[in-house]
Amino acid sequence: MNLYINLEMRLYKLLLFIVILSCGCDFVKKEKPNYNFDFETLKNKNTFSNWEVENSLETEINGFVTHDSSSLKGRYSALLVSGADNNNIILKQFIRIPENSRRVLFKGTLKEDVIGGYASLLINFEDELGDEMFEKPIISEKIIGKKWKDYKISFPVPQGAKKILVGAQIAGKGKLWADNLNLFVDDINILDNKNNVHFDADFDNEFRDKSGIENLKINQNDVHFYANLGMIWGFLKYYHPAIIKGKYNWDAALFRLIPKVSRLKSDDSRYAVVERWIDGLGPIPIKSKSNKTNSKDDQAKPDYGYIFSKHNLPKSLALKLENIRENYQISSESYYIKQADRIGNPIFTNELKYNRELYPDAGLRLLSLFSYWNKIQYFYPYRPFINDWNSRLSKYIPEFLNARNKEEYLICCLKLITTLNDSHAIIGHPNELLDSIKGTNFMPIEMKFIEKKLVVISSYEDVKVNKTPLKRGDIITHINGISIDELYHKYIPLTPGSNISVKERNLASVDGFLSRSHEGFASLNFKREKKSFKTRVRCFKIKDLEVYLRKYFSRNAVVQGYRLINKNIGLINVNNLKNNDLQNVIKLMKDTKGIIFDFRTAPAIFMPYTYGAWVKADVSPFARASKIDINLPGKIVYSNYFSNGDFSSKNYMGKLFFLVNSETQSQAEFTVMALRSAKNAYVVGSQTAGADGDISKISLPGRIDTYISGTGIYYPNLIGTQQKGIKIDYEVSPTINGIIKGNDEVLDFAIKKITN
Repeated sequence: MNLYINLEMRLYKLLLFIVILSCGCDFVKKEKPNYNFDFETLKNKNTFSNWEVENSLETEINGFVTHDSSSLKGRYSALLVSGADNNNIILKQFIRIPENSRRVLFKGTLKEDVIGGYASLLINFEDELGDEMFEKPIISEKIIGKKWKDYKISFPVPQGAKKILVGAQIAGKGKLWADNLNLFVDDINILDNKNNVHFDADFDNEFRDKSGIENLKINQNDVHFYANLGMIWGFLKYYHPAIIKGKYNWDAALFRLIPKVSRLKSDDSRYAVVERWIDGLGPIPIKSKSNKTNSKDDQAKPDYGYIFSKHNLPKSLALKLENIRENYQISSESYYIKQADRIGNPIFTNELKYNRELYPDAGLRLLSLFSYWNKIQYFYPYRPFINDWNSRLSKYIPEFLNARNKEEYLICCLKLITTLNDSHAIIGHPNELLDSIKGTNFMPIEMKFIEKKLVVISSYEDVKVNKTPLKRGDIITHINGISIDELYHKYIPLTPGSNISVKERNLASVDGFLSRSHEGFASLNFKREKKSFKTRVRCFKIKDLEVYLRKYFSRNAVVQGYRLINKNIGLINVNNLKNNDLQNVIKLMKDTKGIIFDFRTAPAIFMPYTYGAWVKADVSPFARASKIDINLPGKIVYSNYFSNGDFSSKNYMGKLFFLVNSETQSQAEFTVMALRSAKNAYVVGSQTAGADGDISKISLPGRIDTYISGTGIYYPNLIGTQQKGIKIDYEVSPTINGIIKGNDEVLDFAIKKITN
């Protein structure tokens, strides 16, 4: 019996060794910079190396691309075949172009047999974030005729372009042949351009749209391994010298690794494959100087998650990772990350968009989670204020993998993003899928949470239904038969915001869940003077929202950004200021007792230094920034101070009051901090948005764009503003009674303070 057991164990170990041995060399695919303009290099039977296909109907029945022996020269040409009148097929590739390029010329030889549609060459440009710079591609003249003919596109390179998309397309039913393509940048063939920089990662485009991993079934015991894998993948992305230099498409490497480890049952065998994977990246150069430097400006050290925790990983794997960390060569240039000039917020470069499907496959969903988690882990300046970010990875792995459709996947992303508690961390507009989840119609009512009640402020058009008009101060208790309390607890976890004031602001806004409806009418229960009423409110299409908002704001607009109250108090509505207003403001308000700046909306101009020089009679710092240390991913440092003020005979010497609430966000908060540093200055109102600092964009698979606060903002004494908001001298909030009477209680308080 023991003999049989020993033979089985030996056989198992031999098979495991063979599996591991076969996994080391094919995780990363590197190709030479061959653009394959002549279509002579085939990836497989029907596809070309370096080229990818975009098929609008996404089935081979309706269209495909293949090689054809009817070539201009050589063995093959590209053949695009469309079998439907409403189909559009594009054969394309993205090519990096030299810095400061001025003009491109893309040309080729083509012929067509199109019925009712058209065919053309096309180009577009990508910026450093991977966004296409033109909504529609630039196309050549239409290709006409069944004989080979030369076509071209010449176009100036837009500022900020990093790559060019080149290709050919057929719209409608028929065939298109293409051959002998060429790209010239500033009259130099791209193949001969010595100024162009090539990265091996650019040429690994096997997984441009899909990971090829449709399903990934894991149990709870597997979660720990995949959490470790996500942390290891992110650590290597930002610390391994070969990946930093752009030698590997790191997304593609993950997609090649997952099938290898998912078929194995034990963690030991999986980690052995991961070790082999790391070995395949090449040796780590040994350096003599340590990265461990301490400075009084250090705010936070890198956090590597759990990968360096004792007994978390096999010893040999842990030692390999430690070797990479200890021999990390400080570098300000990396393939996947750079820092914005002057400001210092992170810019995530060379990230593929994966926008083909709203419901990405399982591999892309896991990548979405891994990518977002690691960007926050290494490049979010407020990471130290997140409660246990490390555990979020394990928590969300099952949710992302088990998302059954595009709606569930988007909600997973929204929930994760919301946990940052960052008012900048929203899903960007437009996002039609998110609109369809919330409701494609909206109630044209302005509502706010006041005294913990949902209160009507006004309507975006006159709403009078069933002789029960909604009035200012009405308290909404139910929407479509569901209590506000129930809706509140359901949707607050899906509503981004730095603090509860902003979450409530967003929840009640026209973009929030409470204002949206899937129907043409919404049923409302509301209270007025202790009496209960019920009414129906007509809803309008989201596509018409801008029209109604424009009407509403024009009806309530302040014509001028500044005026006098009672002849001796100045009022400045910052949303209506113009850049050339300052001298007129100084002249009008020089003899007033005090000035009130209303920052309960976004300022229309940048004010910290120009207006600061007027109201502040000395030069001193009002804020200090923090930013990520691009030289050591994960490290956060305090950076420059911001100072303003100017001593002159024109300084304003009266009292200053700044009105704030949850609408006071980002630049508005920064400006109040700047102007509040003057003498006799006070902040009046309620908690601000608590989201300051320039934003950075993160794109996730499934056409999801989101943002983070990319730099940290603090008072000079390093008291933070993120989540908490700026300091309030006099806390004053609107009341329901004040809303009913039409009073602005925050403004009234400031007027009384100046008057008395």
